[in-house]
Amino acid sequence: MPSEFRGRKWNTRKQQSSAELPGGGRKAVKMHFLTELYEFNQAFDRVIATLKRMEKTGFTLPAIVRGWRAQVVSIQIEANRELLDQVEATLNDHERWARQVLRKYQKRQPNKRQLKTITSAGGNANGKA
Repeated sequence: MPSEFRGRKWNTRKQQSSAELPGGGRKAVKMHFLTELYEFNQAFDRVIATLKRMEKTGFTLPAIVRGWRAQVVSIQIEANRELLDQVEATLNDHERWARQVLRKYQKRQPNKRQLKTITSAGGNANGKA
């Protein structure tokens, strides 16, 4: 067993929903995603390192193994690109939602002129005390 897996406790229970996680779960979900992405890339790196070692052995043709390694790198790049495009789309959706909420909030807030009129009139916007 590789040293990185020794002592690691595996969670066999179903994942908690984001509603059960503290803070709505957004930070935990983001961190979980980034951790999974990191481990995904580590797995590719291990395969690539193994293929590099195979190139040096006399049992395989280096040109063939080099082609396999190039294919693995290409798949890794494409998978990362696709995952990050999905993340970007999600971020754009969140940004759009945040702008809409901000616009609604700003419409409900009195502007500075209204506040000056209210405060100069002694708390009454009509100017009557």
